[in-house]
Amino acid sequence: MVPLTKPVLPPLTQPAYSLSNFAEQALPAQQAFASVTRQTTLREVRRTIDGAMKALSKDQGLGQHIIGPSMLIYTGMSGSLDEVFTLEVGFPVRPDYQPAEGVQVRPLPAMKCLSVDFVGSMRSIDKAYDKLIPAAQARKLKRTGEVREIYYRWNGHDSEENQLLVAVGVE
Repeated sequence: MVPLTKPVLPPLTQPAYSLSNFAEQALPAQQAFASVTRQTTLREVRRTIDGAMKALSKDQGLGQHIIGPSMLIYTGMSGSLDEVFTLEVGFPVRPDYQPAEGVQVRPLPAMKCLSVDFVGSMRSIDKAYDKLIPAAQARKLKRTGEVREIYYRWNGHDSEENQLLVAVGVE
């Protein structure tokens, strides 16, 4: 008698995200970056981003000065859900842009980083960090405490068609 075994089946669904291989690169400097800065936690970050985008959208002159994709800049983010960090939400703009009240403009320096391209729902964004943080540690690169997410395509928090670059600053 032949023993019964379970058949090996392929997964029924593919992950709702994709990641590129990581790359070590330098993100270029931006002469002018218009943003709103907030203190937040990972538990509150989605609500904070929504509020910052609403504040930016109130600036009627901003749209005609934007020269690049939206960017989120996290400073001091530890990965703990309740630890406070600084979040900047903004866009590269033409240098002649005059901001409305509550919007800051500053030069954004170049940043040496490890990065991955991420496509998918924001529910899976942690997978990008799960790839980048160990890669930095394995290469013995010191993290700077700054992370940038550059949004090339945004269709909503749950869309599997979002496209962004996730970049962890390193020295």
